[in-house]
Amino acid sequence: MAQVGDGAVIYQLGSDAVHTLSRFSTSEYINETSFLTSSNYLDDFYCSSINCEGITALAMMTDGLQMLALRILEKTAHAPFFRTMFQFAGNPKSTDVELAQFLSSDRVCERTDDDKTLLLAVRV
Repeated sequence: MAQVGDGAVIYQLGSDAVHTLSRFSTSEYINETSFLTSSNYLDDFYCSSINCEGITALAMMTDGLQMLALRILEKTAHAPFFRTMFQFAGNPKSTDVELAQFLSSDRVCERTDDDKTLLLAVRV
């Protein structure tokens, strides 16, 4: 995994443990980021790898969901959020419309006014 800027990559091992693969932003201010097209992007470049054996689910998200889905001070993922999202993604009856409705709901929008992109993948 390679990262420049904000957002996060989260993975689940087995059926329970949720971990953060990406680095937490070290910016002084919220919504301050580096872009791949910036001349100094290598200053904020982060690369990480893990053995994918045992990974049952993966999430990638933009910074708009960080305040909802991450525990910033502890530098960890908020496990209940991701467990729910991974269960949703693993349910064949779940739809992208339901996910869009959740992401645009008052309950989510009260906590963020930034972009809310969320990619979910689960092993079946």
